[in-house]
Amino acid sequence: MIPENLNSFDENNHIGARSLEIKKILQGNKFLIPEYQREFAWGISEVEELINDLNDINANDKYFIGHMVFEGRENGDIFQIIDGQQRITTIVIIICALRDIFYERNECDLADPLNDKYIIHKDDRNKPFPGLSSEMSYPVLQKYVQKKPGEKESCSPTRKGEKNIIEIYDFVLGELKEYSIEELEIFRDKLLNIEVIFVSAQGMLNAQRIFMTINARGKDLSFVDLIKSQIFVLYPNNDALLAEPNDSWSFILSNVGTDIEEFFYIVWLSRFKLLQKAQIFKDFMKLTKNPEFNIKDFIDRLKEDSVMFAKMYAKDFIQWNSKNPKEYGAFRSINAIIHTFEINKAITPYLMSLLRSYFIDKKISLEMLKKILGCLEKFHFINNSVCANYLGGFDKLYSKKARDLLEAQNKEDAHKQIKSAIQDLNNRIPTLSEFKANFSKKVYYNPNKSKTKRDYDKDKRAKDFSNYILKKLEFLEQNSNILFHEISLEHLYPASHNDWEDLYNFENIKNIGNLVLLDAGLNSIIGNKSFEFKKKKIIENSTIYTTRAAIKDKDSWLDREIEERTNYIIEEYYKLKY
Repeated sequence: MIPENLNSFDENNHIGARSLEIKKILQGNKFLIPEYQREFAWGISEVEELINDLNDINANDKYFIGHMVFEGRENGDIFQIIDGQQRITTIVIIICALRDIFYERNECDLADPLNDKYIIHKDDRNKPFPGLSSEMSYPVLQKYVQKKPGEKESCSPTRKGEKNIIEIYDFVLGELKEYSIEELEIFRDKLLNIEVIFVSAQGMLNAQRIFMTINARGKDLSFVDLIKSQIFVLYPNNDALLAEPNDSWSFILSNVGTDIEEFFYIVWLSRFKLLQKAQIFKDFMKLTKNPEFNIKDFIDRLKEDSVMFAKMYAKDFIQWNSKNPKEYGAFRSINAIIHTFEINKAITPYLMSLLRSYFIDKKISLEMLKKILGCLEKFHFINNSVCANYLGGFDKLYSKKARDLLEAQNKEDAHKQIKSAIQDLNNRIPTLSEFKANFSKKVYYNPNKSKTKRDYDKDKRAKDFSNYILKKLEFLEQNSNILFHEISLEHLYPASHNDWEDLYNFENIKNIGNLVLLDAGLNSIIGNKSFEFKKKKIIENSTIYTTRAAIKDKDSWLDREIEERTNYIIEEYYKLKY
């Protein structure tokens, strides 16, 4: 238990603050990482710095790592970690690695005390329990890292936080294995003597208020950490009600994961104003001073927006949890913008506002949603992915459009704003000649292996663009939910062309005019056989309309045919109307 060397204590508010060594904090106590906390985020660089700092100090020197804030009473209760999760988790991981090295070297007299005092404890019935656990499922921490060698359970990391945990554990093992027993003992003592200001409070509200007071300037915390803590402070002064913001924050994290800062940034730009991340907490505090501000309504809006965020970044239509197959077209447009074009920073506030207006506020129709998303998709593919034009100023533009849409009073007003946005984008789009001039540089499929990582990334991106544009045209042609995961992208004129007439310009093999979508299994049938054979099998067996149409009237497949089809694809895409 926590010793009685109390530095300060407020009996009325049940708040205590002590200067303690980490060994006195961990010994015999149980710590819980609440579900609403962000995932473990420390990486090797932070851990390496800590190890180097400990090695640099003298054996008798104190190493101070700041304050930690906990909710719980010092009478055997579980301490919930309010502030200090990253540091305490890291220290426990290092202690586990140190223990395991001692066991590997048969130094049980050195390993057992580390395990029994600081890692695994026993309750009144002699049942073992980990000193540190998490409401988030962290099996890697509890079943692998904290278990002794020989007792460790095989489990693979499933979340970013878990991957960081196992990465740090493996790193520390590698670092400390080079130490002698004497060096390990010295390092152990320095680690266990790390000094912390241990702040404990009875009641979640008291704990959150302390957290906010200590971190009021936000020097060591993200703006999201500060907002989260302030939410608890602003919530009705009743600990029984604090399960509500806990549950709400957990719900938000379940949708946004480790992208919590990016989520808040997008929310702010789409609802309030264009700001830098560092300015958002200050703006939030101004917002709370408004007499009309309601913390419960604010949280409800965050929950709704977190669902929109998850839809926006979904890679599969099933993640939309949609029962309407007609929404698939909207999903495909957003998926292309976010994942294929990687136009994430400037446009996401407007995308969130559009999704919010359709799914939550019901201010725009599905047809209007698909029109504006299709227009955004076409514009950014041509303007940015192919023509490589600068996105400067679009963050301001889209933030304003997002907030204007939020403030639209009815469907008529919302639709009017969207039509205006479509017209604005159509006026800004590059010319067809500019699109053509840049197309072949950015959209192709190189059949040869890339020699460098840079070339590989460039070729992969170009292939992705080819895949995208052919599937886009096929989707619009069929106007159906065609199963593209069962379709492959293939060269019609093959790279191995022993039985084919030679091209005049072999670079044409890479052009999109030589690329076709093929049904699963059909490519293995036609292989590198003659064009006549390929044509016959494709016409007979392919479900891909655009592939059949490309070859049905052709007697050969050489430079002219490839170039003609390349121009046709470029012009067809450019002519798309929304």
